[in-house]
Amino acid sequence: YQRRVRDLKHRFVNMLALIGLTALVGAAVAQFPLTFTGDAERDFVERGPATSDFGTQRFPVVVIPDADTLGNAFLDVGTPPGWPFPQSGWDMKDLRFAYDYTTDQFHMAINCFGVCGDADGDDDASRTSMPLQARGGQDLPRFGSSESCAIAFDVGDDAANSAEPDGSFDFVVGYPAQQADESDNFPCTNGGTNTDFDTACFGLYRFSKAVGVEQLGQRFVYTAGDALLQAAFGFAKDRNPTTSVARPDLEWSVENYNQLRQLAGVPAVDPQGIEPFSMNVAAFCGSFQDDGVGEDTFPNNGVFVRVDWPCFRFDQCDVCGGDDSTCEDCNGVPNGPAVYDECDVCGGDGGRDCAGVP
Repeated sequence: YQRRVRDLKHRFVNMLALIGLTALVGAAVAQFPLTFTGDAERDFVERGPATSDFGTQRFPVVVIPDADTLGNAFLDVGTPPGWPFPQSGWDMKDLRFAYDYTTDQFHMAINCFGVCGDADGDDDASRTSMPLQARGGQDLPRFGSSESCAIAFDVGDDAANSAEPDGSFDFVVGYPAQQADESDNFPCTNGGTNTDFDTACFGLYRFSKAVGVEQLGQRFVYTAGDALLQAAFGFAKDRNPTTSVARPDLEWSVENYNQLRQLAGVPAVDPQGIEPFSMNVAAFCGSFQDDGVGEDTFPNNGVFVRVDWPCFRFDQCDVCGGDDSTCEDCNGVPNGPAVYDECDVCGGDGGRDCAGVP
């Protein structure tokens, strides 16, 4: 009997510890600032306006699947016939976005089906597998040479000083495949060739609007005389430059996001979370040197996807940006029970006539 009681006590203690651990993990992923573990699904947990709360820094997190026409994420990067690995590390499952209203940081993640940047899919992004080598292909470490993952975004219409996206990309963040024709040498190459790239070239670049460019990795523009880039190139932060099975996804941030928007000539994001804002985004992962392995472009249909951050600061009357006044009762209490009786007395019981006679 005593052994049974002792076993039950141990189970109860273990259960409480598990509940406590679960609560701590939940708290870690539910609030800002975000923690970057290299696992996008853990770090960028989807949260809409209805479950967001400004006071506790539970800001919205947007998840957009790289989906088919039915909205389902699917493997869409081709591999050679009889390929021994389940998928390529270029295959994007979804994109994830979050804006931290407290620190003014815009966060983004590429959530891959496998290890991002692992071209051949052998779970090691730093080496070329024997099957890929036999085909004459390469899987280089640190997104070397033409290996690229990139996210382009349109923050607004600078000509109209409007925060409404105008359908033309402004910036691209990530690892470049090459310099655009109109670009100066990137600051990471020390005057080297325009193919001498890896994760050291990560940054925020202007988006090349040249006609006929094949993919986003070729649209990186850096100009030494560009005052915006001189100020903002380093705003981009790479939270996981070395991907692995334990840290498979790409997680990036743009710090001083409102400063970037102002430098670009568009209004800042409302730091109170009341005024909505939007952006158009597109993404790419792929390489020119992984013979026989495909690449992934997001979205599958169209040039970009619009991402919206609606107002999420609702008052007690369920009015976004409201002051609780639209649902006050006659005592000024939001959603209160008091009403005027037939004698026009707030909270009266109507037990006397309006002259005060019972």
